Amino acid sequence: MDERPQVDEKGIEFFLCSFVELSGAPKAKVVPATHAEEMKQEGAAFAGFAAGDLNQGPQDPDVVSIPDFRSLTILPWRKTVAWVAGNLHVNGQPWPYCPRTILARQLERLRQKGYVFHV
Repeated sequence: MDERPQVDEKGIEFFLCSFVELSGAPKAKVVPATHAEEMKQEGAAFAGFAAGDLNQGPQDPDVVSIPDFRSLTILPWRKTVAWVAGNLHVNGQPWPYCPRTILARQLERLRQKGYVFHV
């Protein structure tokens, strides 16, 4: 899905590409809307050791937050800024400790047992 028209139509100037660290604290990187396509393809990179409680050191690879544009929310107090949830990846693979990855994994296990949750 091409998000660029939505960016233009809604007047978005910046994105907050968000993720949640291990202790549950939200973190975000500000990304200019002019880089929306790049962020959609490559994500927003963070030095894991500097981005909060991710249990990484300076020697570890960058953590990348891949935006889930289905979560896009315009901030009501700042109409030119949109928040978007991200799934953490390391070296091109989903990071197994990302809270969104853990939730998706558990929802899939429950779906296989016949349960359906709407979250």
